[in-house]
Amino acid sequence: PASGLPVAVTAASFNAEPGRASVLLMLQTPPGSVTFLDEGGRFTGRLEVSFVAIDDVGTTVGGERVELEMPLRPDMFKLVDRTGLLVESRVSLPPGRYSLRIGARDANAQRVGSVRCDLEVPDYARLPLSMSGVVIASDETLAANPRPDPERSRLLPDTPSVLRRFRQSDRLSVMAEVYDTRLATPHGLVLL
Repeated sequence: PASGLPVAVTAASFNAEPGRASVLLMLQTPPGSVTFLDEGGRFTGRLEVSFVAIDDVGTTVGGERVELEMPLRPDMFKLVDRTGLLVESRVSLPPGRYSLRIGARDANAQRVGSVRCDLEVPDYARLPLSMSGVVIASDETLAANPRPDPERSRLLPDTPSVLRRFRQSDRLSVMAEVYDTRLATPHGLVLL
């Protein structure tokens, strides 16, 4: 991992279709960590983010490279500088174990940050009862999100938080799915 640019990362897998999961990848920078240049009243930031999933035999099986050009008005710059940035991406993966390699580069400051983490994507179709990953959002602790994931936005309108720092007054929203493959057998399910 490279620590020149502080980043936090999380991933949540969801049942997409038999034999595939849709994995929501999220990277968040803390407040004030991305450099913006004042260019005549507009503040310009450039953040490059790469998401890569590598299977247990070392093959790259999915990923995305995102380039964010952010020419911001002063009021938007203050918001981004105060809240940090969230970048979302999706990758479709078959069940298995993966090493996720996520990196970000602040082009203005020439700083790089990276994180490596492990992810196990369940075979949802073979499990009698399973649950997706969990995405947490707060109504008060927001990060600027220049390209929200459309599917996540439809189910969870609030911007997710990867940093997981909340105030006592925050009201949290949680997005998760429960998958039951034995619908023909009557049974109860209690969610707490």
